[in-house]
Amino acid sequence: MENSIFPRPTVTSELQKYILVELWLDRTRSPELKKESEENQQYQMDKYKTVARPYYVVLQSDGETVVDQFGFGNAATEGEMLDFLHRAAAK
Repeated sequence: MENSIFPRPTVTSELQKYILVELWLDRTRSPELKKESEENQQYQMDKYKTVARPYYVVLQSDGETVVDQFGFGNAATEGEMLDFLHRAAAK
């Protein structure tokens, strides 16, 4: 998704309306990164009841969830991502 859908002009245009953040759940190259990943996994589990990857979330500035969705499948389309972003913008 990040490599195939995000770079498309229509998606890039929509994403520019947001601050993009990645929550890493699987970094293990060092004890510090592993600990951070475990903390991130726990945060995601506590907040969203899943550690699924990828997991997309649009948050308000106060941290409240606007929309969230587990992945988009292997055949994700530009339209699916745009629908997700438009649902967030409509709330």
